[in-house]
Amino acid sequence: MRIVSLAPSCTEILFALGVGDSIVGVTKYCDYPSETELKQKLGGWLDIDFERVLALKPDLVLTSTVVQQKVFEQGRALGLNMLHTDPRSLTDIFENVLTIGESVGCVEQAEQIVLEMGEEADEIKSKTEHLPRKKVYVEEWPM
Repeated sequence: MRIVSLAPSCTEILFALGVGDSIVGVTKYCDYPSETELKQKLGGWLDIDFERVLALKPDLVLTSTVVQQKVFEQGRALGLNMLHTDPRSLTDIFENVLTIGESVGCVEQAEQIVLEMGEEADEIKSKTEHLPRKKVYVEEWPM
């Protein structure tokens, strides 16, 4: 399988699933794990070089978040097999891992990753549930 990942989160999930060798292209923002440095860079979040993507003949192209919705639509219009995720909660992230795992034939690995992530989240919650809550504002994109 030949995979192009156009989102750092998807790239990390793919490597965690053990299919890093199948990744043929990533964005300039995909920098973890270090093996991503060996992958062809295809642009940033929104300035994807689809000519180069098409030249790689991917079986699957991944995008993520509302920011890349148009990138997803462009890829689909070009006939690429696109998978778009838009996680907004921890549960959504777990679902993304399972969905990506299923799309690359790694269901058992995905289930194991989700199990471990859930256990780690539960452990953190139990260690911090007695602490006072703070409000935090985060702005990821000013538009």
